[in-house]
Amino acid sequence: MSPISRFVFTALTCPFLLSHGAWATDGTAVGTDTTASEIWSEHSSDILNSVLIAAIANERGDHEMSWVHYMKAATASQNAQLAEKAIDVAQSMQDPLRTDKAVALLASIDPKNERAILLLAVNDLLDRRYDAAASKVQELLQRSGEPKDVFLKFGKLANETVQTLDAYEFLLGLSRNQQTSAEIQLLLARSAAQVGLSRPMIQHVDRAIALDPDNVKLLLECADVEYKHNPTKTKERLESFLQKHPDNAHVRLALARILAYTGSQQAVLEQLKTLNASHSRSTMMQWQLGQIAEKARLFEQAKFHYRKFLVYVTQRQNQQLTANSAYVRLGMVAVQQNKPLEALEWLSKVQKGQNFLAVQFKRAEIYAAMGQPDNACQVLRAIPTDSVKEQLVIFRHCADLYFQAKRPQEGVNVLIEAVELDPENSELIYRTAMLASRTDMIETAIDLFKRFISLNPQDAQGYNSLGYLLLTHNRKIDEAALLIEKALDLSDGVDPYILDSMGWLKYRQGDLAAAEDYLRRAQQIQPDTEVLLHLAQVLFAAGKRDEAEAIVRSVLTESPNNAEAISILKTNGITL
Repeated sequence: MSPISRFVFTALTCPFLLSHGAWATDGTAVGTDTTASEIWSEHSSDILNSVLIAAIANERGDHEMSWVHYMKAATASQNAQLAEKAIDVAQSMQDPLRTDKAVALLASIDPKNERAILLLAVNDLLDRRYDAAASKVQELLQRSGEPKDVFLKFGKLANETVQTLDAYEFLLGLSRNQQTSAEIQLLLARSAAQVGLSRPMIQHVDRAIALDPDNVKLLLECADVEYKHNPTKTKERLESFLQKHPDNAHVRLALARILAYTGSQQAVLEQLKTLNASHSRSTMMQWQLGQIAEKARLFEQAKFHYRKFLVYVTQRQNQQLTANSAYVRLGMVAVQQNKPLEALEWLSKVQKGQNFLAVQFKRAEIYAAMGQPDNACQVLRAIPTDSVKEQLVIFRHCADLYFQAKRPQEGVNVLIEAVELDPENSELIYRTAMLASRTDMIETAIDLFKRFISLNPQDAQGYNSLGYLLLTHNRKIDEAALLIEKALDLSDGVDPYILDSMGWLKYRQGDLAAAEDYLRRAQQIQPDTEVLLHLAQVLFAAGKRDEAEAIVRSVLTESPNNAEAISILKTNGITL
């Protein structure tokens, strides 16, 4: 069944989509004298259409459209379920404004709706309207057959939304009117922990466990809450439980995890050996033991468990985890042991799947760290891609590896391949041209700048970059002048980099006064060291030595090893 057919089928079989209200068995709307067919003809086709659009939009990820149409359908049908759908969508968007609107609609449709009242009470709590919040929750508690469940629902919402001291104190006060339970004490512990109240949090955990001392799920949930604030106390609780229930693997695993962060490696190892002895044939247990050992930096022990996991998962074809999972972890353990060849061997076994792309980039990273960018790029180029965009990511990453290895010409060559793959990508062409110019691949840079200009005839930077390149490499000065003048015209004479180029052009042409004027204008718009040094050279040539020397020395004050500044002083016979 197609998605649209499925939604149509669902809509047509849900009673709340077929009516303006609730329907009696004879086809008449309950509480009205209107027949179903009359309302269907007047309203229901529009309502159904809105619901279908909302459902399809939600599945496609267009949550805004989904919310709009659920709200429209809920308003037209006055149906609480549709209003709740709008709340669900708004909450998935993490949009408090839309959530509030949907809650208000739900409350207007069904003033006694539990979810609406709870959410409105949370809003009251957020706005510090404590009496209003208490009134709403107390009303629900009094009329509910399961007041504990209502309290827990409200407390969960409050903990998720209002993480303040006032919220904790509000929940604490509200709980005094309830018969206490382990679940309520755990909720209060979470609320206290969220605002850093360690002592009250521990007290609530103590009470929770005292109320249900043999509840493993409760113990582990309490451990999750308490651990960040008091790991020692959590460790003691788990150890105490294990003295009475030594065969409980869940609690022993939790203890091992805590020890991996806080205890000695020997203490972790003892727990791992105990668990392995009792669950040596468990695929999932071997995986968990490997993770704990890795976290404790017991790398050989981690490899032992991951290898066992690998054997079992291969034999049993586990649905949740695959051999790839073990290959990745064994590779990453080897990385942590600084054994790159071993890491590469394991990671090369990873087949296509969820982590395949990340693993290939990790392999390339390892090769690059070993000083082997060629092998790194070979790995990257072997990655299957579905689009030009994905191929460009590969090329750019490969080029970066060559630049990091101080092999810039090969990096530029890779980018040129990328340009040929996407010949109208102006950003890529310009970046490649700039890198080529810095790598002394001048002819390549010239060709690329010309391609950029042909694609972007109104972009001043293309003309400026090509003109400045020709100027600084003594190539076709007249052509350089025309290009820089064109750039100046396109930029309305306010771009500091183009003003710098024009100033340097005038210097090369011997017009020192004009050169000085352009360079001072550039420096005024955006101070820049290169512009300052250009200005200093012009001033030296114009005989303004004191100002020129002062400028160069100001640069050296900020950057004592600036080679160009040192060279300018030496050229003009000035000692450092």
